[in-house]
Amino acid sequence: MQSTGGQPAINGTHSLHNGLTIRQGFHQSYAQQLDGIEHLTIILFPNPSGGIFQFEIEQESDVQFKYSITDTKGSLIESGVAYGNEKVQVNMSNSANGIYYLKIVSSAGSGFFKISKTL
Repeated sequence: MQSTGGQPAINGTHSLHNGLTIRQGFHQSYAQQLDGIEHLTIILFPNPSGGIFQFEIEQESDVQFKYSITDTKGSLIESGVAYGNEKVQVNMSNSANGIYYLKIVSSAGSGFFKISKTL
């Protein structure tokens, strides 16, 4: 399940494995249920961003998650620990523009989330 909110300007196209195409523009927030962890929703905003991202994992506040952000080559940008419903702010202002991956790991499993850094 994916949902977006924000202005409907179209600036990107993504093809899915089932042949559908999603066109998306500016995001105020982005929520996705991760396939690797059953019943887990992460909210990442804004996405894309100029470098300051926030994410929140919709879970009970006592549930602990490890997170890491890597570039497309697998180089670690940042890592840490977060708890359910905690807003985590990530500053990637000094990182190059491009696609990055947020990995979430818990005792229930792991999942990946694509983030985009722009100007």
